[in-house]
Amino acid sequence: DTYSTALPLGFYLTAGGRIERIERKHNDSLGLPDDKVSRQDFRARITRPLNLGRYLTINPGLSARYTHYNRGMIDRKDRYRKVATATCSAQTSLSRIYKAKIGWANIDGIKHVIEPRIDYENTYHLTALPGELHQFDEVDSIDRTEKTTFSLTNRLDARRKVGGALKVLNIADWRLRIPYYPKPDRDNNGGRYGPLENRLEISLLPQLTIRLDTQHDIEEEKLLKESGALTYTHADLWQLHLGDTYAPGEGHTGTLGFAASLTKKWQASLRIQHNLTSGRYVKKTYTLTRKFHCWIMEFGLIDDREEDAPTFTLMVSPVALFKKQKLQLTEESIYLK
Repeated sequence: DTYSTALPLGFYLTAGGRIERIERKHNDSLGLPDDKVSRQDFRARITRPLNLGRYLTINPGLSARYTHYNRGMIDRKDRYRKVATATCSAQTSLSRIYKAKIGWANIDGIKHVIEPRIDYENTYHLTALPGELHQFDEVDSIDRTEKTTFSLTNRLDARRKVGGALKVLNIADWRLRIPYYPKPDRDNNGGRYGPLENRLEISLLPQLTIRLDTQHDIEEEKLLKESGALTYTHADLWQLHLGDTYAPGEGHTGTLGFAASLTKKWQASLRIQHNLTSGRYVKKTYTLTRKFHCWIMEFGLIDDREEDAPTFTLMVSPVALFKKQKLQLTEESIYLK
C-alpha cells in the first residue's frame, strides 16, 4: 500500500511496499513445473514541486525501488533487483467561466479548464532484466526505458445545486495522451510514438457516468482498442456497471458489474466478463468485503475460463488508506465509501 507525506523545504515523499507469496499452476499437459515465488517489493519517491509564476508548475522527482525474489527464472537462486528512475513534469492550467443554466441538471454556471502537460520518465538504473525474473505482473516487467508523454485535458466543471447547496462538480473530462520514445529501437520496437489514447467521460447527472476510450497507432494508422462504459451509482448504496471492449484480433468483450452495500459494514460485488463473439463468459469475480473499526478484510473468488481451477483471494488492509475511496467497479477489488 502507498503512504504519502510532506517533508521540510517543500519536498514530498511517497512510499509503499508489498510482501507476497505468488504461485502459478501450469496445465498438466504442458509438462512445466509450477511457478512458486516469494517477492518483497519496496519503493519510494521524492518530488519537489516548483511554481514558476502563475501559470507553470514543474515537478522534478527521483524514485528508487528494491525487490527481492527467492528464485530467479534461470538459475533458481535469490535475485535482488534495484531500480532508479528520474522524472519531471511540467503543466499549466487555463480557464474561463461561462454563464449557463441547464434546469433539468440543476446547473447554473460552467467553468472550462484546459490543462496541457508534459511528463518525462527515465529508468536509467536496473540490476535485473525482465527475462531473469518470473513474470506475474507489472512489477516484474520493469525495464530500462526513456519516454516523454504529452497530454492535453479539457474539463468542464459545473456549479449545481445538490441537496439545496451549491457545489462545483465535474461534468465532462476529455483527455488526449501520447508518449514519445527518443530511443525507439530499445524501448518501443522501433516506433517513435506509442498509442494515442483518447478518453471522454461525461457526468451530466451526479449518479450517471458515461466513458469512452480509444487507442490508435498513429504511425500505422490503425485502431488498437476501443471501449465504452456506463455506470450508475445510487447514493453510495449500490452501483451498476455496463462495459464493452473491442480490440481487432483479440475479440469483443462485454462486462456486467454490480456492487451493493448489504449493511453498514458488509459489501458485496459481482463482475462478469463475457466474450460477445463466442457467446461464452471469460471471467467471473465475486467479492465480499467486511469493514472493521480500523481495517478492511475482503474475500474474493475469481472464476477464469483460461485457468484450470478458481482462484480464492484474501486481502487485509488498514481502512485509513481507503477513507477517500468511493464505490467503483473498474478493478478486481471493490471498495465502498
